Amino acid sequence: MSTQTEQHNLHGPREQFITLLLYVLRDLDEAVTRQNTLVAIENARFFDAVADDLNCYRGNDERLAEPRWYVFITSAYHDAVARGYLVKHTVPDCWHISEDGRRELNQRFAAFQKGGADVRSCYLWTQKFKRVIDPTYCPSDRDAQRPASFYKDYAPRWLYEDIRRTAIVDSL
Repeated sequence: MSTQTEQHNLHGPREQFITLLLYVLRDLDEAVTRQNTLVAIENARFFDAVADDLNCYRGNDERLAEPRWYVFITSAYHDAVARGYLVKHTVPDCWHISEDGRRELNQRFAAFQKGGADVRSCYLWTQKFKRVIDPTYCPSDRDAQRPASFYKDYAPRWLYEDIRRTAIVDSL
């Protein structure tokens, strides 16, 4: 029987966001809001943000416009809840890692540290976060570069349904 970790491509963008989310929520070790989670990610400097990440997906209300990467983290949150990695609270805006999420994060760390996955392929993470995941990581020319057209070519393939479901219109 394969583990959840083995069933997912840990190098894919969606899984990179889920790993980042699980790690930050594990460190916060309490139920927090979406905004607290986003601030913790920003403050930790684990997400390798580029100018395109700061562009907005716009909904019907301009006051709700927010950076694209916020939408990706929210999408990762919904996936993580569906997989049982985060607690499904009845209280709105309450993000909290579950015991299954802690186990999954440990399995992901093990996959990276034992060579089953390579942090060099994870172009959404900073070097700092790559070292957290795999302490033996050293930056090199083998590190994957984020595709220049990430938001136009790849992201909509997996994010489109989440965007549509939450009535967010992308501004590509």
